[in-house]
Amino acid sequence: MRCGENKKILSISIVVLVFMSMFAVTLEHGSENAVAETDEEHPWASFGGDRRNTRRSPYDTSHVDGTVKWAVNVLGSPQRHMPVIDRNGVLYSHGTRTLEAINAKDGSRIWSCRVTEPGDLINRGGDSRSAAIAEDGTIYLATPEIPETEYSLSAVNPNGTLRWKYVYESNYESPDADASPVVGSDGTIYFNGGRYVHAINPDGTLKWKTDLGGFSESSPAIGDDTIYVSSIDLYSIYKNNGTLKWRIVPVGTSTPTVGDDGTIYVTDISSTNITAINPNGTRKWSYHIGRTTSPLWTSPAVAEDGTIYVTGNDKLTALNPDGTLKWAYPTGPHRNSSPAIGGDGTIYTASGDGYFYAINPDGTLGWKHYLGNSWMFYDSPVICGNGDVYIYTSYGQLVAFGDEIQDDSFPIPGFPVVTMVAGTLGAIVVYGWRKGKRRL
Repeated sequence: MRCGENKKILSISIVVLVFMSMFAVTLEHGSENAVAETDEEHPWASFGGDRRNTRRSPYDTSHVDGTVKWAVNVLGSPQRHMPVIDRNGVLYSHGTRTLEAINAKDGSRIWSCRVTEPGDLINRGGDSRSAAIAEDGTIYLATPEIPETEYSLSAVNPNGTLRWKYVYESNYESPDADASPVVGSDGTIYFNGGRYVHAINPDGTLKWKTDLGGFSESSPAIGDDTIYVSSIDLYSIYKNNGTLKWRIVPVGTSTPTVGDDGTIYVTDISSTNITAINPNGTRKWSYHIGRTTSPLWTSPAVAEDGTIYVTGNDKLTALNPDGTLKWAYPTGPHRNSSPAIGGDGTIYTASGDGYFYAINPDGTLGWKHYLGNSWMFYDSPVICGNGDVYIYTSYGQLVAFGDEIQDDSFPIPGFPVVTMVAGTLGAIVVYGWRKGKRRL
């Protein structure tokens, strides 16, 4: 090949490179609009998967057979902030100071956004928390600030830039009181901070806040016209103005779950009961899970057929809609691992015996996978739009269960220009080097 031909190829390569870079910039700056144009829901948008905290996914998980697709160390320290997943197959997980965007296909990091300034953070915040994703793709998360008495709710754009922060006084004597947010259909963000339930407008301004009289370790669940918050008592609060609709005492401490018929389910660590509450605030039924080495910190999950699943007392318990026992499958201590339900009905949960379980809807074992480190705390599983299942271990490792073949159906918003440029330049250099070697 002559020198002139080499120059021609190099010129064409440069033009292609410039075009690809411009295309990448368009993707990065247009990702928010692209996400906002679709009505498709995010597959796991908040702590409980959806606004009602059902922990139920519509996506078929029957292909998940216990094979580990990938496992990565993301946070690097013992944090248990479970991820949320957007419609583009991006997982968002936060530690004490940062929000991480992770590619669900292979576990690679897309970007990292620092939301808290460096400093000594003795108050690291509660465990088993998550961010929340709005319909337009904005990610919201609560993190501690400096001084220790302050927390903040941060809004992060889908491209990893910080949009705004709402700073509030926290109950620093009980860091677990600052729980995961949930986003309403109108974009209002609801979360428990200190002793208050906060409602924040999408622009970061306060809509209202309601004093619970004490801290709450639960996240809100959204009903038709109210939100539900448990703090030993269960509160029903009107969404539009924050006034109290009703209060029932004492009921539970977990994040409430709202069934398809409006029934509210909540568990209590003290009584180890799961209680069903009618939408008017009257008790429907209560079932005693029992007490051994596994406290009842977990939230219930509700299947499409109305079956209620709850972990505790070293087992996964399935209850009929009338509160009678359907079946119970023995496992090790669940600690803080709430169950998740796949679109095919499979129930997923982790246990302190070191195993990750997949239980069939009839109460038989589908499979179990040993994650190691028995008696370590395991987080609650989440389910992606392709049906893959993800869970954090307490030592900062995110594990994906699914097909070994990577799914190419997820467009990743904000794909880094640097990565594309570097990859294209690398391809040109390698191609030229190989051509040179052949000439030699």
